[in-house]
Amino acid sequence: MKTIFKSLAMLLMISLFFGCSKDSPAASTSTPAPTVDFIYSGANNPAPSTVSFTSTTTNATNYLWDFGDNSSSTSANPQHLYTAGGVYTVKLTVSGAGGTTSTIKTVNIGAALTHVKISKVTIVNIPFTKPGGTSGWDLDGSGPDIYFQIQDQNSAVLFDATSSNRFSDVTPSMLPFAWNISNPFVITDLTQSRYIELFDYDFGTSDEDMGYVGFLMSNYTTGSNAYPTTVTQTNTTYGITVKLDLIWY
Repeated sequence: MKTIFKSLAMLLMISLFFGCSKDSPAASTSTPAPTVDFIYSGANNPAPSTVSFTSTTTNATNYLWDFGDNSSSTSANPQHLYTAGGVYTVKLTVSGAGGTTSTIKTVNIGAALTHVKISKVTIVNIPFTKPGGTSGWDLDGSGPDIYFQIQDQNSAVLFDATSSNRFSDVTPSMLPFAWNISNPFVITDLTQSRYIELFDYDFGTSDEDMGYVGFLMSNYTTGSNAYPTTVTQTNTTYGITVKLDLIWY
């Protein structure tokens, strides 16, 4: 009987020894490495152009963008304004607990536009009484007969919508009214102001100058709304508001 008990005890010890020494699966402690990528929108437009970048990276906590024009950002999803045309190499470097990695892409920005055409002139508001008084523009009490000119800063006439293109007997209910210019007026020097000058046509007497609104086209070539298709300006001195339809190139 003692022999049997000794045998059983030996078997138990052997079982415990191998049971304790057997390798068990270790819990995984590795941290996944970041994967880096990004998308963008707003490229292929003329400068200045704002490009929106969106990171599609995983397992990252830190971001460093190099926009290729000596500027950078640490935001995850930044926007960047490119002020000059060109091909820019954009690099995104990300890091996290699992390491650091980076990727690059090219962004194309078109050259700045340097010319503009005025294709339509819209009169939004005009004064229906003469400056400094209460009388209307026409002695018979009817509304003014309006045409316009485009002039430079020296009052030289650059474009003349003559009296044959006028709106006659204009009343407030006719506002706004517009001229479509079949052969658009071209501005090649955006730094020179151009003026929309309004006149009241008077048969048999001199036409009356109603006032003007000035436009400096270089003001519309920067910022988030560069190269707008329409611009509106008001000259409060004369009570005139004019809207222009523009074609940039």
